[in-house]
Amino acid sequence: SASRVPQLPKRLHQTSTRCPASCRLRPTLLKPVRGVPSCRMPMQIAGAGEALGPVRARRITSVALHKAVPRLVALAHACGWYHYGCEEWSFLIAAGCDEAWVAEDALASVAGDREYSSESIEQEAEIRGSILRVRFPCVDGSSSSAVGIGMMLVTPLTRGQGLGKELMNKAMGGCEGELIVLGAATKLGQAMYEKMGYETTGSVAMLTSNCFEVSARRTPDSETNASVEVKLFGGDCAPPYARAALAAFDRTATGLDRHRALDAALSTPGSQLAVAVNHASGEPCGAAVMFAGSIGPVVGDAASAEPLIIKLAASTDAPVAVKVNNHPQLVARLEEIGFQGPRLVEMTFGGKSLPGLRELNYHALLHPTLG
Repeated sequence: SASRVPQLPKRLHQTSTRCPASCRLRPTLLKPVRGVPSCRMPMQIAGAGEALGPVRARRITSVALHKAVPRLVALAHACGWYHYGCEEWSFLIAAGCDEAWVAEDALASVAGDREYSSESIEQEAEIRGSILRVRFPCVDGSSSSAVGIGMMLVTPLTRGQGLGKELMNKAMGGCEGELIVLGAATKLGQAMYEKMGYETTGSVAMLTSNCFEVSARRTPDSETNASVEVKLFGGDCAPPYARAALAAFDRTATGLDRHRALDAALSTPGSQLAVAVNHASGEPCGAAVMFAGSIGPVVGDAASAEPLIIKLAASTDAPVAVKVNNHPQLVARLEEIGFQGPRLVEMTFGGKSLPGLRELNYHALLHPTLG
């Protein structure tokens, strides 16, 4: 009867036809035809670039961020970032990215003849955009902290409506006077960032390689650099001196206190810590971490960077990624032994200089989001 027909929103409708059990497609998102009453109207499929419903951006708590991980994974996959799974998002939260904003289509995932309620919308709303923010205290007194902004994702159907700019403005709110860093900006977002006041401060080579290529073509450590020996440890069982060496080199190279992020990386299942030791002095001269299929940070002197990366890359049976900052000679050498990948840019708001000793910073990116 008419009294049992739910009141549907004006901007969005969905078919109530049930799909077969084998079908995993979401209910088709539809929009009303102008001038036709709701509930009994013919339907049209919303086209690309058209608003699918009221999208709102709001800040969420760290507790809500943990609960939203499955929906954030779906968002990343919708944007073509298929390598971002639950483990990746969980690491970002553990590393300190507990300030987040999401943009939800409040009506997009309410199915069929289910009643529309604020509770069901909050629980099931499809996330159409996200952005994360993290703060690291500066250790050299140049600023109160450095702010990393990343994971700025907007689904293809929602792009072109100003949502990306809105998310960026929210993440930048309250950061006056602080150093704001975009660790690795893509060409897709670079133009928007420049309009908002960001300037390019360096390049980032996003390199990946299959371990078998590296193993087959790499030179032994003794030939790569006879003055350095690389020692490898499991991240969760690395000795205190190795963890201390990593923390010390990271503080010097970045000028930041990132102990929480480093601890999160070493706590990731399967992580490894490599420490380069100078043969002559017996003292550590560099350190690097590999976790979740990615190498970073790589911090230390010029003699240690390549041996550290090669040792870690050759120790796994999975593809490996490494992001090298502003060191073209190292990039060329890694490309010779099987690494390949595009170039991105490093940006800061207002073109501010990054702290730390850049000559020791071969790859301080724990993750593009963390800067």
